[in-house]
Amino acid sequence: MKRALLILILAGEAAAAQSWSVQNSGTTSDLFSVCFTSSLNGWVAGQNGTVLHTTNGGVSWAESHFTTLWLSGISFKDSLVGLAVGVDGSMFRTTDAGASWVPESSGTTVSLYSVAFGSDSAAYAAGDNGVVLRSTDDGASWQIAAQNTANWRAYAHTGTTACGLSVLKASSCCQPMPASAGSIHLTTSTTSCTM
Repeated sequence: MKRALLILILAGEAAAAQSWSVQNSGTTSDLFSVCFTSSLNGWVAGQNGTVLHTTNGGVSWAESHFTTLWLSGISFKDSLVGLAVGVDGSMFRTTDAGASWVPESSGTTVSLYSVAFGSDSAAYAAGDNGVVLRSTDDGASWQIAAQNTANWRAYAHTGTTACGLSVLKASSCCQPMPASAGSIHLTTSTTSCTM
């Protein structure tokens, strides 16, 4: 029997629903990050290179794998350009809506946990040892912007992209939710995190 995982999905600024519903992810892999570019088009990244994609707001998910590495963060600038990050500084980029993912050099070997697009062509990634990476070309190349002793588990940029807003809403509204239990919980509320 397939397990799904518990993740938070905040989709759509205008949505008003205040309830959660369990969604079948179709995978037994642990899931760690979610990004929606619209109320219908979303992505999830997780264990062993698992990437899920939905085109119907999370009702159903298609699973793909382009690596066996754990992916801890995923973000899309728009419907075409996306980034996924994970263990050992792994970074992958798509410019064709996830049809293909190309490995990119992050310039670090520490695990990266989150990634977000900023304004224009800026992108940011964060991870262990306080590493914060910055790109000025939509993730094609990276520079270390900061490094200290703190481990970054989340990084939110307040740019205008849907994923940046989703990350910001999630971090300001809810505590991190455990990635276990075999189900996806979906809400369209941007204000309530009550389950």
